[in-house]
Amino acid sequence: MDEAYIVHEALHAAYDLLRTGLDGNAEEASAYVCTALYCRMTGLPRPRWANGPIYANAAEVARTLLSQYQKGDPGIPWVGEHEWRMLRAGVGLSAVYASGPGGIVTGWLLGQQYTHDG
Repeated sequence: MDEAYIVHEALHAAYDLLRTGLDGNAEEASAYVCTALYCRMTGLPRPRWANGPIYANAAEVARTLLSQYQKGDPGIPWVGEHEWRMLRAGVGLSAVYASGPGGIVTGWLLGQQYTHDG
């Protein structure tokens, strides 16, 4: 799990460097998707990482993303819209993120971003 957390934080670091303009909620949700992808692709048993609602939702987003890759469709694959919204809601309602840029109101609805100050 430590390596998965590093992947999560590395995406935040990339966003700091790129200044992508993503709201904090979408940024946090996408970092959880990267965590889920890392865990799946390294074979970490799911009970060890998808044991909370955010991780379970991230696992579903990763599943829809990987299903697009498996189809072999050209272009950038899409995640499932419903799964993505459920993940964003889970992140936004979490006590860890609710009052900051990762929250539903501040991040998702008002578009507040993280400071991207490295």
